[in-house]
Amino acid sequence: MRAIKDSGVEWIGKIPQEWSVVKIKHKFSLISGSTPKSDNDIYWDGDISWITPTDMSDFWMITKGKRNISVEGYKSCGTTLIPKNSIVISTRAPIGKINITQQTLCTNQGCKSLVKQNSDNKFYYYLLYSAQNELI
Repeated sequence: MRAIKDSGVEWIGKIPQEWSVVKIKHKFSLISGSTPKSDNDIYWDGDISWITPTDMSDFWMITKGKRNISVEGYKSCGTTLIPKNSIVISTRAPIGKINITQQTLCTNQGCKSLVKQNSDNKFYYYLLYSAQNELI
């Protein structure tokens, strides 16, 4: 029988003795998004995919949103290019959606992105998805 120990996290409970609990902030870079000014047409309808929480699906992958931003729009605000295979979590209405990016894209301020270079994040996606209620 495998030895177990208390994880130190109430909702996780007990874990195998050889496992450790690590804060997600030590595994990923956390990146927030931003929105270019909506009244400046030069910032919109460009080639950069830009997503909001309402663009996100309830499960799995995201490729693009309803709108794109231009290079000028990208440079005008604090958004960041998020690499393919990053995890995006909606933190504003609707809260708690979790997707993996299928291409490089940007997000608005209603999303937080977890970026880990050269990584297949499916394990972390499912881990976060299973903890969705705790995230909310």
